[in-house]
Amino acid sequence: MFEQLQTHRLSPKNQLTLLRGDRGLHGVEKTNVVCALPHRMRMRDGSPLPVILLLTEDELRLREERIRAREDVDNLTKERRIALLNGHVRLLNVDGQRRIVLPPHFVRLLQLDREVFMFASNTGVTIWRPEDWQRFSTDQADDDLDEIMI
Repeated sequence: MFEQLQTHRLSPKNQLTLLRGDRGLHGVEKTNVVCALPHRMRMRDGSPLPVILLLTEDELRLREERIRAREDVDNLTKERRIALLNGHVRLLNVDGQRRIVLPPHFVRLLQLDREVFMFASNTGVTIWRPEDWQRFSTDQADDDLDEIMI
């Protein structure tokens, strides 16, 4: 299904260059900081695959506001979710060449060697181990692809 995966090089110092057109990190040039958050994507059988989400501080703030705005959730649960969200975030500096340094525990979590696969959405950038992305993308049903192409 996916013949050639476009990956990005992770340097020996765990540096990774963000793409200039990453729409999910719009405005990062002003703050020179991204919020990195470990996350899990689920295979169809429910098994987790680790990923790292990169968000702007504004996007992180919006996610907190969405949690607080939920009327179907009690205040204690809201505060617990916000604490969990922020407790796992690591602030990463973005240098003038749009490079970040992934902390060693993120590199271990994803079991990265020298290549990463990443892509942007409207709200951030997702970093994958290339083998995990290929497993995930081939695990999805054809009807899932039909739905997203609407």
